[in-house]
Amino acid sequence: MSYTSDTLDRIPSIKVDTYRQTGFSVNDMTYIAPSTLYTQVTYFDRVFTLAKGYEYYIEAGPGARCGDLNGDTTWQLYDRTNSAYIGSSAFINLNGSTGSSARQGRLVCCALILDADIPSGGLEISLRRTALTGSNWTYNVNTDGLAGFFTCGFPTFRIMEVPA
Repeated sequence: MSYTSDTLDRIPSIKVDTYRQTGFSVNDMTYIAPSTLYTQVTYFDRVFTLAKGYEYYIEAGPGARCGDLNGDTTWQLYDRTNSAYIGSSAFINLNGSTGSSARQGRLVCCALILDADIPSGGLEISLRRTALTGSNWTYNVNTDGLAGFFTCGFPTFRIMEVPA
């Protein structure tokens, strides 16, 4: 898609925060905030609170390592305010089979959250594991990468925000 200079002037400024995965606790993934925050989102104890007056596009790329290389896991964004799963799910497959074709390659959960969906006190969301098979799963990320396994990049939770 292309834009004219006039169109670009009318696109609102997008603010983005990228949180780095640190591990897993209870049902949800845990993160560390970037040193500088640009959005109006707050994060505390596995929970992101989205502020009223903004619209958000969320992408969560979970990272997990199955030590026995014998399992798969599914993740989805969870609306804690309304007790409901939202957006598309992510699927990590470390099984012998590749799973159903619709799930192959879906490594990122995503959701578009409009201001109309956010109550006045904010909307609480987290990244929740919805299914798991296999054993010896690890989720911690250190300076080497995921669970001490040399990887390129880090699993992240990215929040894109525009004013409503």
